[in-house]
Amino acid sequence: MTASDPDLAKQLYKANVKVAINDRISGSSSKYDELCAKFTSPDSSAIELSQYLTALTHFVTYLPTHELSLICSRLEAPQFTSLVRAIVSLNWLAYPPALLQVYVQFLCSLATAQTTYLPMMLKQLLAELAETAPSPNAMRTDLQLNAHWAIQHLLDVVPSGSSILHRLIRESFPHPTADRREQISYVFNLIRMGHYAENLKGEILSLCVQRAVQIDVCPDLNSSDNRFKFSLSWIDWTMILKRSSFGVNLRAWSIPPKMISTRNPPISTTQQKHLLVSWTLIPL
Repeated sequence: MTASDPDLAKQLYKANVKVAINDRISGSSSKYDELCAKFTSPDSSAIELSQYLTALTHFVTYLPTHELSLICSRLEAPQFTSLVRAIVSLNWLAYPPALLQVYVQFLCSLATAQTTYLPMMLKQLLAELAETAPSPNAMRTDLQLNAHWAIQHLLDVVPSGSSILHRLIRESFPHPTADRREQISYVFNLIRMGHYAENLKGEILSLCVQRAVQIDVCPDLNSSDNRFKFSLSWIDWTMILKRSSFGVNLRAWSIPPKMISTRNPPISTTQQKHLLVSWTLIPL
């Protein structure tokens, strides 16, 4: 292999991507569909995917100005949403670090050029934060750290994404009847998110408290011991919130009487004391 071989490979991948884009524009989607299939096929190697992502990033970022606007317009929704969705849905978290870096670079370049796709990206990343199933390729905590890394970079290049993220973390919160491990995983990761999305710290804590109350009053209809279920949920959530280090004072608060009277079973004084979070966050 000569020194020019890597450059030749890059040029070939760029040419393939350009043909696929032009194919989509012309109305004949055979090459475009082949490109989408590369990101959905289990047979695609990490090296191949990395080359395609590098080529796509080049079109979004490095072309001359008179070509850049054309390429960016070609990646607009809805015409190229299927390609972006295939890339965003790629199980990239378990791939080698070299591909992780190229993937996040592509996401950031595309999010900068086309913020329309940012909600899709963030929603897919947030879904990983509640995942608890074992992964054959890596530890689940490592995969979630990769997701945090991508979210942090997206917020760095698109600061306005914080408002989108604020809405999505609420929408992506596991349902109160979901597996308790998923809810605990999601809350732990939201707390971790607060360390780099500092402007969302208050909203994150408020959401955690709100969902803790909702889950505590949601009985397990398949369980014959609902009170035991309530007790477990309170212990789980208070342990999560006690371990958070958001740089604020966590102090005991009493749930408003109206909320207590509408709960079944009512919140006991002991349960109120367990929840060590204030509705009003007091800076240290």
